Parts: sequence; C-alpha cells; structure tokens
Amino acid sequence: MKINKYIYGVCESYQDSTYQMNKILKDANMLRKAEEKAKENRLEFIISVLGKQTYNKYFNKGTFAPVPLSAIRLLKKDFISLSPQEDVVRMDKVLERIALEYYRNEFEFLDNGYGEYELKTDIVFKTIDEVIDFFYYILVIYKKVFKTEEINWSKIVRKFRMYI
Repeated sequence: MKINKYIYGVCESYQDSTYQMNKILKDANMLRKAEEKAKENRLEFIISVLGKQTYNKYFNKGTFAPVPLSAIRLLKKDFISLSPQEDVVRMDKVLERIALEYYRNEFEFLDNGYGEYELKTDIVFKTIDEVIDFFYYILVIYKKVFKTEEINWSKIVRKFRMYI
C-alpha cells in the first residue's frame, strides 16, 4: 500500500511535454539575461580597475594575448600597497587566504635574492575573463579581511600595463 502512495505522488507531479519544454525555455532565457547582466558588471569592474584606455586597447580590440602572472613580477610589497594604510599584518592574511583559496592554488611568494618577495606561480591568463576573475577574487578577499572596498590598485595595474 505504501508503494502506491509514492507512485501516485510521482504521477501527480508529471506535466505534459509541452509544459516541460516551455519551462525549460523560460529558465534558459532567464539564465541568459542574468549572464548578460553579470557580464556587463564584470566589464565595468575591469574597466574601473585597469582603466578604459587599457581595456579598449588590449581587450576590446581583440589583441589580448596570454599573460603569465609570474612574468608581471608582482612583489609582496605591491600587494601590501593595495591597502591605503599599508597594513602589513592584514595584507599577509589576505595573501594567505588567496594562496589557500584561489581555485588554482598555485600562489606563493619566494625571495628573489634582493630581499624582496616575488610572486611565483604558473598561472597564465588566457582570456579576459580569467583576468577579471583574478582581480575580483583579490577584491573579495580584501573586503572580507579589511571590511572595506577602499583599495589602491595603482602599483599592480601599472605593472600589468607595462607587461601587456
């Protein structure tokens, strides 16, 4: 008897194929609109970080080439300068969390022989989306640690522009 109750529940929730197809198309359309809105927000974010001129020059015209992150030669002090107060202790926490949580997990600072710690990684940005993800990920972790969006991208952006 209990089996019949479960079968009845399954049969009762079945909809005809036209209804199911319309629902799938409606859901796909909503997802597409959400992706377009998210894409616009992501582009606005990267333009605000890198600047409109850099974005138009390299990304909008399709001249973007793969960028190895180690080739940019980012130093630990460049990341420390993200904080307006240059708070070393908190930025160490930010860098530690990036190293632990970044989805590629290949993020460490090694002494370059000149008393500076340089970022060593085999991360290569192949698309503009990967660059946006990287900068956005830094911002998200920075906001979690510092509880503010006040961030100074100038040194990292300058090195990024010099490389590309």
